[in-house]
Amino acid sequence: MKKIKLLLLISILTVFVISAFVFIKYKFCKENNKQNNSLVVSVAGIIEDKKITLEEQYLYIKDNNGNKVKINITENTIFKERLKLEEGDKINIKGKYINNSILQAEEISN
Repeated sequence: MKKIKLLLLISILTVFVISAFVFIKYKFCKENNKQNNSLVVSVAGIIEDKKITLEEQYLYIKDNNGNKVKINITENTIFKERLKLEEGDKINIKGKYINNSILQAEEISN
């Protein structure tokens, strides 16, 4: 009977420790994502596609790592020089990531 109680106690403690570890790891990852989304980053890439209308303005670029990134352009985006923004052009963007694949552009230059 003592062995069963001991095994039960060990099992409960093990589940508790694993649950605490998972919770701490989840909370740490969530806080890291919040911090990363608020950082201004620089991305260089080649324009693959664009859509510029009155309602929406965005570009798709392929960055130096080969990742496709959507670049949102707003009325607050600063253009360092006059750009045509044609497909195949190389550009540099400074901005903040909204999520893993969308960057809110703050500044665009050649």
